[in-house]
Amino acid sequence: MFKTAMEITMTRGGKMNHRRVVLITLLSVLTGWIDAEITLREDFLESPAHIPIAQQDLNQGHFLKLERIGDSAEKLKLSHHPERGNDPHYLWNGITDSPTAALFHFSSPLDLSAEASRIRVRTKNVGRSTMHLAIKRKDNSWLVAEKPVASTLDWTISEHRLEAQTWRGFDGAAIALGAEIHPRSFDEIAGLGFVFPENPRGSQDCVRLDWFEIVSPSMVVPDPTGIDYGDFIEPSLPVFRSGFVFEDKGVLNRTRRGAIFRIAENKWAAFDPDLLRYVAVWETPESIPPISMDSMPAISYPDAKAKARTAPWLQGKIIYKWPEQPGITRESFDPRENKIGPLPPAIGRWIGLEDVDTHRPTLVYQIGERKVREQCFWVNSSFVRKIEVSPGDSDIWINTHGQKGDQSPIIIDFPASDKPTRKTVSIEAGNTTISASSKSSKTFVKKALYAGTETIDSPIPTDKSKNFLGIRYINHPKNNHWHRAIRPVDLAFRENGDCYIVGFDGDIWKVTDIESVSATWRRVASGIYEPMAIETGLNDELFVLGRDQITELVDTDGDGIFDQHLCRSDQFIQSLQTRDYSTSLAVQADGSFLLAKGGIYHQKDLDSDVGQLDRHRGTVLKISSDGLQVETLAEGLRMPFVGLSSSGQPLVSDQQGQWVPSTPIHRLPADSSLVNLGYAPTNHSNKSVSPPAIWLPHDANRSAAGFLPFTNQAFPSIVNSTAHFSWGGSLLVIPDQDDNSDDFVWGFSDHFDIPLLNGDLHPKTGRIYAIGLGISGYVPTTKRMLGIAEIWQNKQIVYPTNIVSKTNEIELKFHSPLPKKLPHLYGGNIRAYNVVRTQKYGSGHYRYDETPGEDIIRIDKITSSSDRKTLRLHLGSHLSDYSIVRFRLVFADDSINIFTTTRGLPELTTDQLAAMNKQRRTVENDVVGDAEKGSEIFKKLGCSTCHSVTGEKLNGPSLTAKTYDPGYLEESILYPSKQVVEGYLPNMPPYLGVVSKQQLADLITYIQSISR
Repeated sequence: MFKTAMEITMTRGGKMNHRRVVLITLLSVLTGWIDAEITLREDFLESPAHIPIAQQDLNQGHFLKLERIGDSAEKLKLSHHPERGNDPHYLWNGITDSPTAALFHFSSPLDLSAEASRIRVRTKNVGRSTMHLAIKRKDNSWLVAEKPVASTLDWTISEHRLEAQTWRGFDGAAIALGAEIHPRSFDEIAGLGFVFPENPRGSQDCVRLDWFEIVSPSMVVPDPTGIDYGDFIEPSLPVFRSGFVFEDKGVLNRTRRGAIFRIAENKWAAFDPDLLRYVAVWETPESIPPISMDSMPAISYPDAKAKARTAPWLQGKIIYKWPEQPGITRESFDPRENKIGPLPPAIGRWIGLEDVDTHRPTLVYQIGERKVREQCFWVNSSFVRKIEVSPGDSDIWINTHGQKGDQSPIIIDFPASDKPTRKTVSIEAGNTTISASSKSSKTFVKKALYAGTETIDSPIPTDKSKNFLGIRYINHPKNNHWHRAIRPVDLAFRENGDCYIVGFDGDIWKVTDIESVSATWRRVASGIYEPMAIETGLNDELFVLGRDQITELVDTDGDGIFDQHLCRSDQFIQSLQTRDYSTSLAVQADGSFLLAKGGIYHQKDLDSDVGQLDRHRGTVLKISSDGLQVETLAEGLRMPFVGLSSSGQPLVSDQQGQWVPSTPIHRLPADSSLVNLGYAPTNHSNKSVSPPAIWLPHDANRSAAGFLPFTNQAFPSIVNSTAHFSWGGSLLVIPDQDDNSDDFVWGFSDHFDIPLLNGDLHPKTGRIYAIGLGISGYVPTTKRMLGIAEIWQNKQIVYPTNIVSKTNEIELKFHSPLPKKLPHLYGGNIRAYNVVRTQKYGSGHYRYDETPGEDIIRIDKITSSSDRKTLRLHLGSHLSDYSIVRFRLVFADDSINIFTTTRGLPELTTDQLAAMNKQRRTVENDVVGDAEKGSEIFKKLGCSTCHSVTGEKLNGPSLTAKTYDPGYLEESILYPSKQVVEGYLPNMPPYLGVVSKQQLADLITYIQSISR
């Protein structure tokens, strides 16, 4: 099995980006996740190639002392070829003419006795030359692993558990392995080495060592689900979808959305829907997956650190390959703009997969007007394609591999015909044969894979009704027959009440009777590529949005399993960049789709120069109901979610980060004109920025997600409004825009135990079912990492439907009469401030006079109209234009938070500004820090996501590592980019003006109380 094997090999392109890892044992303890972190990493310095490799070439030279042994050890080289792609700085033994070894002595011993401890290396071993791991014991003797690191033709990462090796003694003089030795423990390892006992013969018979890591946990957190997880790529799965890359004669061969078929034990074939070509056929060593586990879901399944840095790489020995060009043309040309994206539909179009629930799925595509159905096999030593082409009036051609894919292509002719045409292509080394057949397509092999009707019972839901809201958490099953982690990212209901949940790992789960205490779960589809959304269509179709396409799931025989995965649309451009994936999907009243694509950009991510920032990155796209027409509605987005308001207007949120200082909510214009929404890297048209309808504070919605209209059935008090989900666990309300109202949002005081990403309405009860997931590397501030919440109105809610901001008052209109005892303002004031778009990470808060901080405006009195449907907040000083105005209305039994953006108000005079500043200073007198309050602020701001209070390394430095000076803490909170601790990225947003003087003092007092 791939996950449980003693050695797990993963091929990647390029070096990983954490060169300066310091020597400390790191552990990211995430709620319910096991995580072992890097203890030591040596990635040789980037210097010109030279002989021999020496101590000064080590990044970790302060801890590692290099010793070269062997008669020709002076020929061990630090090699690099800048003219080649994917050629790192590596240790090379190719010109040594006798056995050698490179030994690295530690300045102090390391404890590697934990079961999860392992050595990770990136190598490229070819020919007979081998590399064996070696360890130095506390008595200074060396042991060498009997089994060498596996030979690979491409750069490959492999992991090796110390306790899983057979160890032998080491004869340093002869560079030879000795008798078998059984180490008692690995608690005091004093060095790590690499032994090359075979003589190399130049570049064709040598070992290349790019880097090595030692990974060891300081503790292990039990997995809460109790599932004995299987492999991410299941042994019985006949096909799955993923992009990947491999190197072909120094040139990257890229498949941005692929279908990968298991054609025999350890043999694979991949089809590229963009170019309608078979990319490659290859063989993997036993227990090695066909591609490296570098997709976002794979690297976090279920216990790894989830920040993908490179696209998946093909692993194993290539048998046949096809260049990065169309596979359906007589001439070798590529008609696509910028050579990225699918072929023009008139030339060829991917239709999808049929018989997905069998051991022999059928891929379907179209060339011109003729449909092609085919299956692939491995028979004896041949790769076999069985092809059936529909009748048609035009000739078409299909290209296939020649001799090992290196020679001229084989062109298969399908002349015009009034009958189906069938041909079988058999390819083996040095020989390709094509035979015609008149047999029916029923000769396609079908063998049951998803046999049976296995279901699993859901645990009893947990009722946690709070204030205004009724909340019930749907607990997903702890175990399942498929040994799959259930990690939900979205759900959708069909008209009969059946619920379909899409998991981040590519599985679709059908949940029956989810509203009851005895719901049942069944897996009904799998193999989807990095899915993020699922929706039902106008005719109750089921659509799932993966990284590659909008897939329509179809059950042709009524057995409950989706045996067709049809491509409704793949006309959007998709790159291999790890952050280039679609986040959300909505179906409009005319059947068209709205799709939001991520735009976070890292130059080092893998793809062509064109593909890294293609015109569909960071956009909202409108796709026609037939999937063929694509229109860009908005660009300039970083990590958007799209949805529909209760009136059907498209709403877009974007997540806090560079250029986007807080969370903006955008209403897309009705005329579909293209707008730029502010994130500079994805402003492809260089348009001026269209301001958001509403800015939301970072602490109110630090990671904005999807939208869902409220129903009168489940929320009788909330009309003409849309729910907005926060990954931080908040539920916000966006009333429909009123021409006489400022845009505003209000939020419930209830906080959820799970992150909220998206959801759907139960067709029978009208209740909201919200769903969310946190993964390692992206930890929410909620109590739980994942889950599903059923939400309804728990009691009468009085809420505002309209806000009008004036210079000296704020007027709120309510849908129903206010209680006799009018609500009051929490703290007796409102807070107002501006944010500034910046290329740094986030923005501080700025007063009207552009100084850091927030303006505090006292409320003199609160009055209401005679019908108690209008509330007026009379201001103690004047109000002008602000990005964010916020306050909390407190009722007798609950409260709501209100956020609005004021525009068009007169500028403040000098006297008005002076009066406001005087009022603020009265509120912000000298303060004394309170550690208990600081602890609450620390949690509310999400600081614990990046800074551990128990000593582990997360995305930011631990706060218990040392005693921190108050001045240093203040600067680090307000201006985090001024001093960045070595080994960390400048990812912390500034809290300049975000926290008040009192809150800053409370935070500093709290941090000092836990530091040492």
